[in-house]
Amino acid sequence: MNIDRDSKEAIEFINSLEAAGFLGWPIDFEPTELNRFDASSWFENSIEEYEKHRFLEFGKDGTGSGFCLWFYPGLERKPPVVFWSSEGEFCFVSDTLRDFVRQLCSGKLFYDGSWLDPDDEDRKEIDWEDLKQRAINYFGAWLKSPKELEEEGRKNHPDFEKWVNEHWE
Repeated sequence: MNIDRDSKEAIEFINSLEAAGFLGWPIDFEPTELNRFDASSWFENSIEEYEKHRFLEFGKDGTGSGFCLWFYPGLERKPPVVFWSSEGEFCFVSDTLRDFVRQLCSGKLFYDGSWLDPDDEDRKEIDWEDLKQRAINYFGAWLKSPKELEEEGRKNHPDFEKWVNEHWE
């Protein structure tokens, strides 16, 4: 599945962060090769509806949960980022992969669909200012928090959680 140039650049940047050692603990994100993510078993009674959508995984957390680009029918923009938890949870994360990188480099930690402040011990694990500055140097400055980026992105796409809940087995 082809992805847009901005998303490719964001993936390259994520891989550079991994190579530089920024994506270790406490950031619970590991880049993966782009692969099709299969959640079809969740949609056994609505498989025709599910097959209208495509999910391209670009990263995982420590439990194997997938961060994916969501290609839905009628998509006219860059695909949003959604999260499929290995525990059966799911959530909309951001408008674009570029915004996801901003969230990831913001100094907040993604957990259970939320962006949380790291505790004091976790703050010592990474040079959070260097991480954010790298993202600013690559993508430009931003003023919005991870939650604001999520909320802004929700306005541009169908309601992911509603769609899953309507069609999930």
